[in-house]
Amino acid sequence: MTADIDKDNVAGIITETGGRTSHSAIIARALEIPAVLSVADATTLIRTAYMIVVDGSAGKVIENPDDH
Repeated sequence: MTADIDKDNVAGIITETGGRTSHSAIIARALEIPAVLSVADATTLIRTAYMIVVDGSAGKVIENPDDH
């Protein structure tokens, strides 16, 4: 799925599995897209209506940053 990413339509990547050497991480780095991997329960905890900040350098995902 990561290999088919259109960089113009993706601002960041969050996955529930993977690590620094995973396929998703390598593709994200090559495309210069911030990514945070191995976020437990991301697909159930992150709401699609919220703005999400993906800080790949710090490994942080911030949901609805106005609330923080």
